[in-house]
Amino acid sequence: MAIKFREILFTMFCAASAAMLLIFIPLAILLSPSAGYASLGYHPYLFQLLLYGLFIPTVLATAGYGLVKFLRKQSKKRLQSRLQGHRPTDEQIALYETIRKQHQTEKEDMDKAMLSAIRQYIEITLSPYMKDAALTLLYNNVYLWYHSKKASLAPVCTDGTLSTLDLRHLVWNIGERCGWKGEQRARFIKLSFPSELKDVEVETIRRNLRQKGTCKIKIDVPENGSFAFHYPTTMNCLARTE
Repeated sequence: MAIKFREILFTMFCAASAAMLLIFIPLAILLSPSAGYASLGYHPYLFQLLLYGLFIPTVLATAGYGLVKFLRKQSKKRLQSRLQGHRPTDEQIALYETIRKQHQTEKEDMDKAMLSAIRQYIEITLSPYMKDAALTLLYNNVYLWYHSKKASLAPVCTDGTLSTLDLRHLVWNIGERCGWKGEQRARFIKLSFPSELKDVEVETIRRNLRQKGTCKIKIDVPENGSFAFHYPTTMNCLARTE
């Protein structure tokens, strides 16, 4: 609204300025003798000077603003008319809806396959260090966090043989497939393993997710366009192909 008001003032100022230049100055020159006449009592000449110098520019400025507003309105109508002429047909609308549904189905299938691969990764990687119930809880946390970063996550525990570096690598690997940002990965691990990471701040976790060191769980960078995990040769037979 403020921008539109400034445009109106600017338009009126330009119109008034043009009127002053085109009308007032020439008339002032032509009627300059009126100053002498006014001193002798010929006030009508001074009145004419004020009339031509103030009233007419104001009228022209108002007319100019009205003209600009009218032209903009006509331009908007022509644009709307052209847009209406390009409305999609019923066949096109049906095609667009089919494409959207197909895209949604493909995304749902991709999400299902990715989450299945993550479940498998959790089972193969963590089963030596966690109980079955904890493995299920951790996967449920991943599922919930993938769909909403406001989800309430259940705390899980390991058998105490994994270091915080192992857990950070684990969550980095999972988060890389899910598209989580660094802070989202750090918050996930903090909420999922509150006992193991009780003395570590979220920001510290975020900065050290890929820290190098002696560990059981290695960083697993996915190949371009793939969410598959890489397993040691001895475990490849355990990986299910969905």
